[in-house]
Parts: sequence; structure tokens; C-alpha cells
Amino acid sequence: MYSTPIIIDNSGLTGVIINNLQQDINDVRNIAQGKTRGLVFNTVQEVEEWLLSAENVASLNIGDVFLIRDLDVPDYWWDGSTKQLLETQKTEISTITDTEIDELFNEEIIS
Repeated sequence: MYSTPIIIDNSGLTGVIINNLQQDINDVRNIAQGKTRGLVFNTVQEVEEWLLSAENVASLNIGDVFLIRDLDVPDYWWDGSTKQLLETQKTEISTITDTEIDELFNEEIIS
């Protein structure tokens, strides 16, 4: 995922590659500093529908988490191009209010 090769030549690609590398560094920094957000959905289908919007996808950062209220399905995270399985144990959030989740992640609730 962060394996941008560094090519030094006279073809003009060096600036593009350095910019890509800088973006990779910023993505890693944001994850390490906790600058990701959690988006809460009732079902995986809601996530899929939400991801159909180019505007929604453009708002995502690498490391953002899709929390699914349904306990029978896993949660997911955004890798920069697609949702990935979040390989952690599910946490029961049905007793947590939307406001509490919003305050925890300081982000919006999608439902």
C-alpha cells in the first residue's frame, strides 16, 4: 500500500512520485495521530449505498472506519480505494446512543 518507488530521472516524473510519497506519509501520520473518523451504519448494505456517491468517497481518508450496528457482520475500514475487513472483535454498540458515538468519534452518524 505504501510502496511508492522513488525514480530519479529527467523524465519529469520525479515531482509526481515525490508528491505521491508525501501523500503516503501524510496518510500514515493521520492514522498515527488518530485523525481518522468512524462512520456508523445500521447494515453493510447502507455502507455500500453510501459508497456509491463519489462525493462521499472523496470525503474519506485512509483509516476511516465503517462501524456496523448489526453484530452478525464485521466492521470495515477504508484503505484509500475500497473498504477492507476490520480484523477486530465486534463491540456491542446497540446500548450506545448516536450522540455518544458522535462524541466518541467527533463525527457524523450515518443512518
